[in-house]
Amino acid sequence: MKKLSFVLLLTSTVSIPAISAEIPASNFFLKSESIVKIQVAPKDTVVFDQLENAKYFLDGRDMILFADNVKVVGNAVITGYKAAAASAGGEGEPGTNGASFGQAPTCRTGNSGGNGGNGGVGPVGNPGRPGSIIKLDIGAIKGLGVIKFESIGQNGGKGGKGGKGGDGGHGEKGGQSKSTYTCECGGADGGVGGKGGDGGIGGDGGIGGNGGTIVLSPRTSQVRQRLEFNISGGKGGKGGSNGIGGIGGIGGDGGGGGGFCGGGKAAGQGLPGGNGSNGRSGEDGRQGMIVEW
Repeated sequence: MKKLSFVLLLTSTVSIPAISAEIPASNFFLKSESIVKIQVAPKDTVVFDQLENAKYFLDGRDMILFADNVKVVGNAVITGYKAAAASAGGEGEPGTNGASFGQAPTCRTGNSGGNGGNGGVGPVGNPGRPGSIIKLDIGAIKGLGVIKFESIGQNGGKGGKGGKGGDGGHGEKGGQSKSTYTCECGGADGGVGGKGGDGGIGGDGGIGGNGGTIVLSPRTSQVRQRLEFNISGGKGGKGGSNGIGGIGGIGGDGGGGGGFCGGGKAAGQGLPGGNGSNGRSGEDGRQGMIVEW
């Protein structure tokens, strides 16, 4: 009887190194995410490329970057805000128009038209939002460029326009003459037109947002020479433009004469209102902080 021989095949386990990948940082700056969180596997490399700077946009969102390896191509910039806060809506209330008059009684001089009211002050511009909180934990940076992180406060919004001054009222027409066999009184003079109201002052610009906070891990401090930071406060918004003065009222006509009596004189137009002044610029935001944890 034949003996069966068995051959034992030994299998050896081969260790396959993990495959590393270069992952574009722009993949993480999706508008749908409330926080920009960049965290990859230890073997992978996060790549910041100057050609994709337009995609590195926070718009006030906070950011976290945890990566053992970062590569930078050119000079990459992470932008905080692209636009200032919204300008103030609307403008100051318009001034009321001055009262107008019809005709004065017989023999009486016409009353002057009422003065126009002053325009209201323009609304204050919207305040800027604060800069982002950016947390960085970076092991090493490859490449020749630098990465600039901007945690700038948003600029304040522009103030609203001052309100228009009210128009002056129409002067009253002079009273008619009174004449029987003799002239008791001639036609009276008309009333002067009312003065136009002054234009309102433009609204002050909004306050700039405060600069944000950048937090560095101990190992990030070791590669800090490859990083740049801007934590400036946002600029105050521009003041609103001035309101326009109201038009002077038309002067009243002179009262009519009759018989032995002459007619009155027409009065002149009222003075126009002066234009208001422009609003003041808003205050700049305070500078942010760079801290280590």
